[in-house]
Amino acid sequence: TARGALTAEVEAAADEASHISAPRAAASSFAVASRKAGRVTFETGIEIQGRLLPHLFDGAEGGVFLLATAGPSIGRRVAELFNEGEPVRAFVMDAAGSAAAMSVFSLLVERVAAELQAGGMKVGPCVKPGTDSWSMEGQRALFRALPANEVGVRLLESLLMDPQKS
Repeated sequence: TARGALTAEVEAAADEASHISAPRAAASSFAVASRKAGRVTFETGIEIQGRLLPHLFDGAEGGVFLLATAGPSIGRRVAELFNEGEPVRAFVMDAAGSAAAMSVFSLLVERVAAELQAGGMKVGPCVKPGTDSWSMEGQRALFRALPANEVGVRLLESLLMDPQKS
């Protein structure tokens, strides 16, 4: 059946993605220096802007910047599959790569939150650039706050990350 064939494609892509991914992550925490209308500034001078950010950081002593990637291999494999005339496999591999990147990020968030809570701190919401509370321009602050080059991620002029599954 078509459903059985698709299930096999998805399982094969997920298995391949898990073998070729190269998960890496970076995290840095900074004390909050000030909260003003639409801006939160950290001790390092890094500033994030967004209408809701001061509210989300109300009472916060600090913030943790996080970056996670599944690595470049999945994106290369997606391109190969398209070039080989395998668009369905390419789309499935792309989705598996997105799942791998989200898994890496989720594990990082869980680890950081557990460490902070073990130290007696409260953990607020996770806020990402490209949302209602923090625009895509926030990617620039993220890359100023983190050693992104150490985990193999760079910010493109379009404000997207390379590799894409980051």
